[in-house]
Amino acid sequence: MHITHEVLPGENLESIARHYSVSVPEIMEINSISSPDQIRARAIIRIPIPMIPPTVSSPRPVRNFSSRLVNGILYVLSTDRMYYFRDQPVRLMLVKINVSSRPITVTYNTGQRFDFYVRRGYSGPIIWQWSDDRVFTQVSQKITLRPGETQIFRANWDQITNRGRQVGPGVYRVLAENVARELRGRLVPLLIRIQ
Repeated sequence: MHITHEVLPGENLESIARHYSVSVPEIMEINSISSPDQIRARAIIRIPIPMIPPTVSSPRPVRNFSSRLVNGILYVLSTDRMYYFRDQPVRLMLVKINVSSRPITVTYNTGQRFDFYVRRGYSGPIIWQWSDDRVFTQVSQKITLRPGETQIFRANWDQITNRGRQVGPGVYRVLAENVARELRGRLVPLLIRIQ
């Protein structure tokens, strides 16, 4: 079993292997790479991961990634693992990187910069939204990302719906978005399982 990883600027096989708790030779073998210096930014490589039965906790949790390129901005959504026990916090992270060669300016209608959502199943109703019941400054602002500039947004989901109910075991779809006027609605999806 494997997952895919898009190589980000500044990454190398050693840093990627360390991040996933695998060896450089394992990554080289699954991708038929003869030299560790052959990878380049934006290349998609396969990362071997151990098959984890859904009823067994992994001794080394594997981060779960999904990415999407929108108008020169690379979005990488990740969770700290793929499988969770009930009541275990789901740590969410959205990284956005200007991978273009030009500055990119976007407009925000409020102080909110991002949002996370959780759906039950692949296309079920949204059961949790990070911004629900939060207050944001009501000031419009333009933000410019220079080439290579990165912003990181984090949040935790405690497996409780916005209505205050504990979720049950199953598959959940996590979504993230940049809420800038020009980018709103371009979601990055990721699946997790709660056991």
